[in-house]
Amino acid sequence: MERYDPSIHACPLGMLCAMSVVALMVFLTALLLFG
Repeated sequence: MERYDPSIHACPLGMLCAMSVVALMVFLTALLLFG
């Protein structure tokens, strides 16, 4: 149940933070698959 948080939209770093979290998840998934 994810809600849209206006504070994240107001902060330009919010998208950057989300991008880094997604990149970390992809990295960990790659480690599980290929490691």
